[in-house]
Amino acid sequence: MKNLLSISLILILLGCNNQNSNSGLEFNSQVIDLGEVLIEEEVSSKILLRNSGNEKVEILKIDSDCSCTVLNFNKMALDPFDSTLVEFSFKTSVPGYHQQKIAIETNSHKTPKLLFLIRAKVIDNS
Repeated sequence: MKNLLSISLILILLGCNNQNSNSGLEFNSQVIDLGEVLIEEEVSSKILLRNSGNEKVEILKIDSDCSCTVLNFNKMALDPFDSTLVEFSFKTSVPGYHQQKIAIETNSHKTPKLLFLIRAKVIDNS
């Protein structure tokens, strides 16, 4: 009986440990402020994604909500502790405050969906 109790306790602890080991993506900030941008000027920036766990994370989908935001990335799977850059460029012909979104979907239980906000004040310098 004592052995059965010990085995049950070990299995429970191992099960809890596996639940906590799910990998997720780490990043610096979900808000990227590009500051003031001249109208028709193209500005670029990057989002660094890092797999913080011990399981592979697959990036299932990356999308922006505007054709004025162009995405460039080449890695759709991150091994444990691996990282990748999601590069983007932003260009608009309309002055004013702009906020675009970049959405990333993964197979991770910790970070299944990420939303990044790209902000800029587009000014007409003419």
